[in-house]
Amino acid sequence: MAARSLQKAEAAIEEIKAKTQRADLNISVLKMDMLDLSSVRSAAEEFLSKETRLHGLVNNAGIMAVANGISEDGFEYQWQTNYLSHWLLTFLLTPVMELTATTVPAGTVRIVNVSSSNHKMAPPQGIDFEDINLQRPGPSSNPWVRYGQSKLGNYLHALSLHEKLNKKGIWTASLHPGIVDTNLSANIQMFAVSILASRPVIWLLRRVGFMLNTDQGSWTQLFAIAGKGFDAALSGTYLEPIAKKGTVKMPRGVTADDLQNRLWKWTEREMKAKGFIS
Repeated sequence: MAARSLQKAEAAIEEIKAKTQRADLNISVLKMDMLDLSSVRSAAEEFLSKETRLHGLVNNAGIMAVANGISEDGFEYQWQTNYLSHWLLTFLLTPVMELTATTVPAGTVRIVNVSSSNHKMAPPQGIDFEDINLQRPGPSSNPWVRYGQSKLGNYLHALSLHEKLNKKGIWTASLHPGIVDTNLSANIQMFAVSILASRPVIWLLRRVGFMLNTDQGSWTQLFAIAGKGFDAALSGTYLEPIAKKGTVKMPRGVTADDLQNRLWKWTEREMKAKGFIS
């Protein structure tokens, strides 16, 4: 389990052990701050110093529609937290996953990116390579468009991983987990949406069954990372709740293949320029 706060991680582990009545569960914590790419690299290095196998990776960290800000690494908060840090972690752990895949049946090793249906709110061109942090004044300069771009990035990343790793027996997926009853909306910066995330509205959504509880919200991820029903035909696809194949519509005049290849090259170039990969 990766976490920025060791205290919160330990509390979560104790809760898992209590709910499963499995005090013997062996759950370790990797300290990692997604807004600090150096800490992501350090976490990967720590894992590789202790482990020789890795069967599954769920890229699940995320922030949503938060106030605009640029990290010390030079990237907009949501773009780095939701996309870049996951890309870097996955890249650094891919060799051990490839090695693991040589010892087990195809599809035993999997990578899952948690995206969102709000990928639809990405800029008109999908990924704005000319203004990757979406800082220029205009329609794209709002928290939800920045969030949408980061979530589209998760989807495109999974497509690239499928293209590169499927023949090596590693299956991948991206997914929308559903509208889940978590604290993800706590820092939303748009008034109208904040009202929708208020306690009375959340209560109503729970009552009518529109919002998934945290258990239900994990089902699609669990299906993708460990489900027997997730087969070779589903590798590289986008899933919707609960565990159904979905679709992602690309911007007009853009293909998914072109966009994912361009994004991979851009990301790899940026990470090399900053010294995080060689």
